[in-house]
Amino acid sequence: MLNYMTVIIVVPVKGRLLHYGGKCMSKYAVIVVDMLNDFVTGALACERGKAIVPAVAELCNAARESGIPVIFSNDCHIKGVDKELEFWGDHAIAGTKGAEVIPELNVCDSDFIVPKRHYSGFSEPT
Repeated sequence: MLNYMTVIIVVPVKGRLLHYGGKCMSKYAVIVVDMLNDFVTGALACERGKAIVPAVAELCNAARESGIPVIFSNDCHIKGVDKELEFWGDHAIAGTKGAEVIPELNVCDSDFIVPKRHYSGFSEPT
């Protein structure tokens, strides 16, 4: 059973290089979804999320050392606006500590942080 926190390794992108913000990146990327303070130790803490932290940190470090981009797709809600908060309660509110990537993952300047206000980071633009 998958957790709402998931780490995805993206395989080659049809032989093309990824482009993001004017940067040309490798054909591979590590995408880390919702490994945030509120989901690991905060408002919606999850034991399974805590259990995978060392492996996710190791994967992120190995990717960076190999020149593979690390992309964080993170919940980033607006209080009083986002309907998801009515169901789950306040969590990952933009600008709060709870909406930050857990410190164990050591976000670097070379990483990409992509906020999302919906369940999917791949649909419904923020």
